[in-house]
Amino acid sequence: MTPPSCTSLPEGQLGLWYSKGNCQPNPEGECRQFTEQDVMSAWSTLVGRLKTYSNFMGVDFINEAYSTTWGTNIATDWDGYVNRQAADILSRHPDFKGLFWIEGIADAPNPAGCNFQQTPGHWWGGNLEFVQCKPLTVPADRLVWAPHTYGPSLYAQSYFNDPSFPNNMPAIWNAHFGYLASTQPVVISEWGGMYQGATKVFQDALARYMASKKMGSFYWALVGRPGEVNTVDGLVTPNNGGTLTVIPGKLPMLAIATPSPAVVRFTATCTPSSDSVTSAATSTQAATVATTAAVTSSATVASVTSATTGAPPVVTSTTGAGSTTGTAPCTIGVRQTFTNSWQANGATVSQYSSTVANNGGQAVTLKFKFTGGALVEYWSLTANSDGTFGLPSWMTTLAPGASFDFGYSTSASAPLTLSFITPSCNNPSVAAVATAAAVSSTAAVTTAAATSAVTTAAATSVVTTAAVTSSVTSSSASSSTTGVNSGCRLSISQ
Repeated sequence: MTPPSCTSLPEGQLGLWYSKGNCQPNPEGECRQFTEQDVMSAWSTLVGRLKTYSNFMGVDFINEAYSTTWGTNIATDWDGYVNRQAADILSRHPDFKGLFWIEGIADAPNPAGCNFQQTPGHWWGGNLEFVQCKPLTVPADRLVWAPHTYGPSLYAQSYFNDPSFPNNMPAIWNAHFGYLASTQPVVISEWGGMYQGATKVFQDALARYMASKKMGSFYWALVGRPGEVNTVDGLVTPNNGGTLTVIPGKLPMLAIATPSPAVVRFTATCTPSSDSVTSAATSTQAATVATTAAVTSSATVASVTSATTGAPPVVTSTTGAGSTTGTAPCTIGVRQTFTNSWQANGATVSQYSSTVANNGGQAVTLKFKFTGGALVEYWSLTANSDGTFGLPSWMTTLAPGASFDFGYSTSASAPLTLSFITPSCNNPSVAAVATAAAVSSTAAVTTAAATSAVTTAAATSVVTTAAVTSSVTSSSASSSTTGVNSGCRLSISQ
């Protein structure tokens, strides 16, 4: 049965942080009910998953909680929910280092003890007047006030018709949220509009005001949306054919709002690095790009040689009088590059970008474990219930010559090793193609149930494609990083 549509819900039943007994739409457009506890659990899950990321600045619990109150009704009090939600996150995740970006509410009655005359005309998310008499309990060193405010192109507030406009606006902004800037960071998390007429005058005045108060801001929006040209316009506007045009005057206006923005420069320095490429196998010497053919102890293999040029590994058997040379039926290459590091709980967490390539002739599925240290976080992989990892969810197999990228972070001092449990060739009945000239007339290269038998006239070696593990036995395994695939170390300066 299809859940009911949410389009018929009265607007006053929205604008809260929970569904209040009514359904609200999920991403599929279905109506679902969710309680405050559901919301708090969801935030805990998100914070737990993202808290180790260096670019995770903090959380903004809801966009424009316009149906809420402040200190007058526990079921709708925004201040009460914010206090509970922040405390819950900090108790479950004491290592969370992010900030709580707290928007205001909309028009609402005064709570008890707040005996002052409100300044009317609050925008959704823009009313922080009640903080002066009923403050939050969120730790001050984690708190950023993040109000919204807009100009007359969005809605004709009465103060836009004041004869003194825009000179009347600083007093209104001070009353709504600006008074907080003397004690706490204030970042206007939404402002913008068409850059013409009264709205241009408004934005110019707000830019000067923010500069005087040393406020930060997020400008809405980067790209204007068709159909909103009379309400909220972007920094750039789309043209026919997909090109973008910067709206004249907006960049100089934003330069006034933030005359000295914080600048973070990312500089990549590429130098040969021993940790830039690691092996998917363990053997007497670690090969940077390893064959997926795990040679059993009964096999004799003279060399397993690979280079970081991407050439597939070559397996050569020299047992007896015969000789077989050919590309292993399933061969994969792994390249890992250090990209960033940061401190977390007194330990250094390092981040790596990894590429896995199928250098063989058949499509493969992958299943591997991270070994060699603690895995902190990962992305673009599928996690299996047995602790292994595989191809990302949008890939079923890795085609010959194809590759995919993923990343992870670890507290280990070196990149983790990928210990492959499978690749398995998806076409076991198809004979692997070897270098014909190097194979004796009596040699046969076959695959059956993930096992290849390489047979020569004088001796037999059993090569299994089931794993790349410490069971690999070879007289030598060598690699080269000369001039290729150097590690790129990322330095950040501000």
